[in-house]
Parts: sequence; structure tokens; C-alpha cells
Amino acid sequence: MRGAFLAGSSYGEPAKYSRCCFSVQPNCPGFTGRRCRADTEKGGIALYIELSIKTTEREQFVNITEKINAALAGSAIREGCCTVFVSHTTAAVTVNEDADPCVMSDMLSFLQKMVPLRGEYTHREGNSDAHIKAGLLGCSLHLIIRNNILELGTWQGVFLAEFDGPRTRQVKLWVD
Repeated sequence: MRGAFLAGSSYGEPAKYSRCCFSVQPNCPGFTGRRCRADTEKGGIALYIELSIKTTEREQFVNITEKINAALAGSAIREGCCTVFVSHTTAAVTVNEDADPCVMSDMLSFLQKMVPLRGEYTHREGNSDAHIKAGLLGCSLHLIIRNNILELGTWQGVFLAEFDGPRTRQVKLWVD
């Protein structure tokens, strides 16, 4: 179990969860890191994953559902919860329809009308609208995992909302 921290076990000792985070696919698109720990008091396991997402526009919604599911697919956590967190003040995460791209286009259009690029903002960097839009949508989600994938509705997907791109954003997952 090299590279994993298993509470209550020492190096070389068999771990209760032998698959731990090492079964996360290292070639998963956007996968940049992994860390795992076992909680011996509760007999559970937790997994930390970072996804690196490159955006191409100043404002866009990027569907990251498949990247999240690919990272979860090889983990030892078949059922549990996944917190999705974006640690940027001009980006957000949201769940919405992924069957029709017009939905996300409409969402972005509405946000642009509600919070225009140019306004009477006092923030000097010129990206106040991005901060406001990100604040409206939020920086985290708490989702259910069943059978090693996100338990979403038929038409639902997880989106990274970029409001000050293009950039490379870090999406952090905490799975337990």
C-alpha cells in the first residue's frame, strides 16, 4: 500500500481496504492527484481527488460528470457521498440538465443579463461580474454515490461554471 495513509496500520501491513485509492484510474482525463485514508473508528474509507479542468471561454459551462464518474469508478467506495468543491472565487459548480445544451446556454444568457460584464462595480480588477455570478451559483455540491458513480437524475449533469476564463480550474472531490 505504498503512497496511502491508512490510519492504524503500518507500512507493509495488509490494509482492510486493499483497493483504497490506488484503483482510481491514473489516466483519467483531468486527474491530477489522489490521497486516501481509512477511518478505523468507523471502519470507513475516504478519498480525495483533484480534477484539473481547462476552460476555453471567458464564460462557459463545462460538463464534468464523466470526469467525476471516471475518478469514482475505480475507487473502493461503492456507495456514499461526494462533495464537489471548486476553490476559485470566479468559478462555480452546479447540477442542471445535460441532455439539451440549450439549457446551459439559456442559463448563461440569463446570468449575463442579470449581472452584466460592465456595471457600477467597485472591484478594480474588472471581473466583478464573475465574482457575483460565482457567488450566486456556489462553490460546492454534495452528491450521492451508488455503484461507484454519481446518483443523478435522468437528465442531470454536473457542470463547472467558468466566469473569468479561459483558465485551468481545480475541482476537488471528497468522497466518503
